[in-house]
Amino acid sequence: MSGVEDLRTDDLHDRVKWLTREVLELRAQLNGRAGGTVYPNGEPAIVQGPFSDGTHGQRFYDTDGNLLVAVGQLPDTTFGLEVFDIDGVVRARIGQLGGSRYGTQLLDSSDNPILSVDDTGFLYPAIPLQPRDSSLSVIGNGAAFNVTSWWAGVPRIYSDALTVSVGWATGAATTGELRVIAKASPTTGGAVVAATNAVTLGANTNGTQVFNWKHGLTLNTGPWYFGVQTRRTAGATDVVSYGPDYMALVGSSVVSATVTGL
Repeated sequence: MSGVEDLRTDDLHDRVKWLTREVLELRAQLNGRAGGTVYPNGEPAIVQGPFSDGTHGQRFYDTDGNLLVAVGQLPDTTFGLEVFDIDGVVRARIGQLGGSRYGTQLLDSSDNPILSVDDTGFLYPAIPLQPRDSSLSVIGNGAAFNVTSWWAGVPRIYSDALTVSVGWATGAATTGELRVIAKASPTTGGAVVAATNAVTLGANTNGTQVFNWKHGLTLNTGPWYFGVQTRRTAGATDVVSYGPDYMALVGSSVVSATVTGL
């Protein structure tokens, strides 16, 4: 039915419906020219900044006026794109993650990262590795580092750091050193490509050492193998390394990893 025919109807209810529709369409056209639009019920679908909090960009709403997506300068003054749940809580973020870091995050309802990726690789979750006995002795009785006490391999590197917790013990009047290495092959003759600084182990004692190591391996390359090594520096008894409590790839910013691992 044309607009003229709508106006000629004797039904007041139909005329009000037609006028309402025309006003909403006109409002949508005007908002569209300003970079926004509205739903048929009159609720804004897209709103162009600046906003009352002083930020700029675009915000997208549902038909009940709930914020769905913010693009541009976000409510926390960073830049990027955020997706909100029905309670107005940010559940996904693409763009500036803080400071000069950019990437993607999925968040829980308390703003804790469930998945977080930036240019250093995966920050959350950590990627666990499964250490296993390489069939070499876990006892280091030589002056040189043993080939590998424990090692774990990965087909590709997806994070820029490795976190490892390993127990150790030394015998009477015997000191040693402990370190973590990276190799391109787990074989006996494989070259050590990178290594943490060695930790000094006192005589006739035991403990647990945590390495948070920025390994320096190129992301998305592999396979790579990480191993634990020990050696005896003085004395005549054993230097022992136990199976790691955990070994996982993780973002360096999460564990404050260093190039030394210490």
